[in-house]
Amino acid sequence: MKTLLITTPQAKIGGKAVRQPVPKLRGWQIEARPSSSLGQTATIPDVTLVQLDNETRPADLQATIRELVHIQARALKRSYVLFSVKENMSAGLRGVRPNKFNFRAMITQVNYGLRAFPYPDCVGLTIDRAASDLEVQLDHIRAKLDLTTRSVDVNHPRPSPLDQVKAIVNATGDLRAASGNLSAEAVAPVFGVTVSQLADWLGRSRQALNKTPDADSVQNELGFFERVARLRAVVPKDGFLKWLRMPNSQLDDKKPLELLAGGERQVVADLVDDMLTGAPA
Repeated sequence: MKTLLITTPQAKIGGKAVRQPVPKLRGWQIEARPSSSLGQTATIPDVTLVQLDNETRPADLQATIRELVHIQARALKRSYVLFSVKENMSAGLRGVRPNKFNFRAMITQVNYGLRAFPYPDCVGLTIDRAASDLEVQLDHIRAKLDLTTRSVDVNHPRPSPLDQVKAIVNATGDLRAASGNLSAEAVAPVFGVTVSQLADWLGRSRQALNKTPDADSVQNELGFFERVARLRAVVPKDGFLKWLRMPNSQLDDKKPLELLAGGERQVVADLVDDMLTGAPA
């Protein structure tokens, strides 16, 4: 069953603050949460439905978009965002107070906010005319979710803004062999494991990885470890090894090394990015 999180930029949620999207909506596990507590969501939803209306304030929508960007970046699978604009917003704008959004300005801000999302193709906007219209949109997204395995993201780290910061990139120069490729022989000790253990995590033959630790075929997967090892730019060696092995509240109390070993590497790489850039968790 797919998960649907309903939220609104308004300060309150519940009662009339959240509109029932589709009567008798089936096949979705639904939760309602104010945008101010999106960062406290225990699990990343498959779809976040953001309800917008005449009560939506520009600053609140901007803050909500920032939270949604962070959620999408941390997701281990495709996480969709669907902005639902109430149709009658465009009516009676003369009576709207100056500090409230009008229809056109809201659409413009949502469109402008697309550039911040890691996956803008997973962000949509619908006009809330009838329950059936939204149901069609959600069914379409569910079909995409069923087909999406994130195979590319599982095997290749997403680009990071830190890729262009020379001091950060230089902090992992010791992970590369003379060929310029990342080397399992250099990566393993930095994470306090053996090459054989690393081979198991990568699903590779121990013999093959020992023979050619800087093979082209493992560069994408080792790229995740390089991203995480950037934390050494600000954390000493002992502190880095300790951080890897301690439960982390930002990772649902899992250990970073545990997630790396289990293949959930992008979320750890994203957390390190946030730590280095000072982005909110």
